[in-house]
Amino acid sequence: MELIDKLVEDKMRAMVDKDGIKKNLLSCLIGDAQKNVIKPAKPSKETILGLIKKFIENAQFVMSKTEALNPAYTQAVAEIDILEDYRTQYGPKQLTEKDIECIILCKSLDFKGTMKYFKENYPSQYEGK
Repeated sequence: MELIDKLVEDKMRAMVDKDGIKKNLLSCLIGDAQKNVIKPAKPSKETILGLIKKFIENAQFVMSKTEALNPAYTQAVAEIDILEDYRTQYGPKQLTEKDIECIILCKSLDFKGTMKYFKENYPSQYEGK
């Protein structure tokens, strides 16, 4: 099953479960993913994962600008939880700190070459944070 099909299925389930936050979030995600795709083609997994990352960043921005008791903050937290589940399940496995440390030591990378090495050899597995 393609990721877009899973999102549509989960949106339908959220509608049945009356989960408004998940239904609205998935509706926006599906709409954005299908925006530039000529039917019957489906958006790629990479496109959707890029959108998920963007949605997470937007929710984190909302959280940084609102207080914890604000409904927008609570909604942003819920959205991040939902999106992180998809990113974990369908995205590339992220490198752990131990993995990164081992790569740097094993390859004897200097400070300047480290970022370049990770970008070339581990695309989308290392976010540089």
